[in-house]
Amino acid sequence: MFSAEDLRSTSAQVATGSATVYLAPSADTAVLVMNSVPPPAPGTVYQMWLVGPAGTRSAGTMSADDVEPVTTAVLSGINAVDALAFTVEPPGGSEHPTSPPVAQLTLG
Repeated sequence: MFSAEDLRSTSAQVATGSATVYLAPSADTAVLVMNSVPPPAPGTVYQMWLVGPAGTRSAGTMSADDVEPVTTAVLSGINAVDALAFTVEPPGGSEHPTSPPVAQLTLG
């Protein structure tokens, strides 16, 4: 993916850290890299959401144990979405976002 000719990136602040998404539409894949993002509060998780014209779908959760000084995640099926949003959810995540996004990156 990182050798794709159409590779580009977008970044946003997440709490006291940052999140960068490297995406390659030709691969329909993106890689999220979070730097110095604090872990979610006890009893919660960060949930990633891919947001597009067809609605919002979960891209997975990150518990306090998953969030490190540098955290990465691979996201597939990015061509049909416009944004990656993060919400704070109960352990195990939710079927739909239950809180406003704490951060959002435009992908489209």
